Amino acid sequence: MTANSSAGERIANDPYIFTLILHQCDRPTLSTFLRVDRQLFNEAGRILYHELDLDLNWGKGATYRTRSLSLGAGVAVEGSTSGYTGQTETKKTLLGHVRRVQCSERLPCSNPAFAAIFSLLPKLDLLRFWAHPLHQCDSSSGSDTPTGRHCHLHQLSSHKVVIDVMHNELQYATKFASITTTAEEVTVVLDYSIDFVMTAFRDPQGLRSHLDELKCPGRNTVVARWEPPVRPDFSNRSEEQIEDKIEHIIEPSTSFATTCIDLGMEVFYTAELNECSMEDPVFYNRVSLDVINARVRKKLQKKHGRAFEAPRLIGSSAYYLQLGRLDDFRRNEMDDIRARFHERLAWDRARAWAATEGGEEDLEDR
Repeated sequence: MTANSSAGERIANDPYIFTLILHQCDRPTLSTFLRVDRQLFNEAGRILYHELDLDLNWGKGATYRTRSLSLGAGVAVEGSTSGYTGQTETKKTLLGHVRRVQCSERLPCSNPAFAAIFSLLPKLDLLRFWAHPLHQCDSSSGSDTPTGRHCHLHQLSSHKVVIDVMHNELQYATKFASITTTAEEVTVVLDYSIDFVMTAFRDPQGLRSHLDELKCPGRNTVVARWEPPVRPDFSNRSEEQIEDKIEHIIEPSTSFATTCIDLGMEVFYTAELNECSMEDPVFYNRVSLDVINARVRKKLQKKHGRAFEAPRLIGSSAYYLQLGRLDDFRRNEMDDIRARFHERLAWDRARAWAATEGGEEDLEDR
């Protein structure tokens, strides 16, 4: 580069500035840059293919096709029922840039194009997928999927694995133990509900077995997306009946958390139990994470000895958000968690103000 070089030439030859500029481009622009020259191909490809979001849909001839070139690593199965495209050096180079893979709803068990993709991917930073009974896959058997094919996800390895589990389908997640046990960090995200914890409460050994099978040697976390129960009707009920209702909610949640913590897993509820019934002071004051944590500590001390101190108890929404665990959820899901937390925080402040300044009748007006 000479002294007479233009500002544009100097910027183009500075890799740091050049990369910053490319990061400001949208995906269609980056896709266009792939075809300009080798330098732009490498730099734009590294940004464009950093995350592979396999948002699948049905194409012609009952074959999968990915939503676009940029999101599908260039694979297009346009109406073809045989073979796949993309076995080129260009494709291999781009796939070498992939560090994060996310699968939603349908796993690509039936499409040979994904076998080609996954066989070329390096070790990932993040693999996130849903465990679902329609996608029963086993690394030791290639014939237990609905299509009779082996699930290609088993070709992948990742530093961190996040598994979404729908309701009572935790047993299906264990089909992917070959992926989780070789990871350095595993997060199991549960659609947590009273129905789920009641099932787990009835079969604690089964729950323990499933979670233990999914553990990795490193950090293991269970994140429970709380689905609020119907608020109990406490009107015209005796104190004993109220206690029975509260116990119906607290004890299964306590047993579930105790099992996870006893296995060395961190546990987070992304919404506190009392969040669903803030307007009811009886329910609000008796059902909380503090109550459950006290019971969990008591159960663990009884099992391991009075001197036992649980290293990790249930974490609150506030602590979970402070950790910045953005990989555990998609962006819109994390935004929902933040919104619920701030709503609860505003309610707590309103209750405190009403108790000290305006009285409970003012709180009803709010």
